Amino acid sequence: AALKAAKKCGPLFKKHFGNAGKPKMKNHDPRNLVNKIDLAIETEIRKIILNTFKDAKIIGEEFGRANEGSDYQWILDPIDGTSSFIIGRPTFGTLIALAYKGIVQIGIVNQPISNERWLGVENEGSWLNGKQIKSRNCGGLKHAVISTTSQFFFEENDSDFEKWTFLKCPFLIFSNKSLKKMTKKHLLP
Repeated sequence: AALKAAKKCGPLFKKHFGNAGKPKMKNHDPRNLVNKIDLAIETEIRKIILNTFKDAKIIGEEFGRANEGSDYQWILDPIDGTSSFIIGRPTFGTLIALAYKGIVQIGIVNQPISNERWLGVENEGSWLNGKQIKSRNCGGLKHAVISTTSQFFFEENDSDFEKWTFLKCPFLIFSNKSLKKMTKKHLLP
């Protein structure tokens, strides 16, 4: 159901990429945007899941929770990176996960503009477009590379951002920056 949903939404993304209409702010927060395509894609994903699993518990970014009580839980973000989608920057994707008793079993990241689909299955591995992939052995978080959209999506006093990124991982890549080694001194005054 997750792969079917990811594939089914591709044409809708391509049709509206960079031309999604005016977004609305959720909760009066300019960092939290939603548009009609977000809503349409989450609606379509929910339909596909519920057609296959009638009592599916779903948590979606746009429509919240449905069908509480199941050990299985679908978690959806129809457009992770709505701002990028709206302006025509291909640094967004659809996120679909299935958890069992709080442990994610399957995760999908679908990027329909670049035709890339990542699939991860608990205790089985990860794949990119059907080809098995794996992360490099980096020997600890301090040697890891983390990629994120922007440090500006974090609150000014958000200690978690600093605690879990700059202090633990000196290699931090932002998709709106050129690829380079970045450390705390590069980004914070």
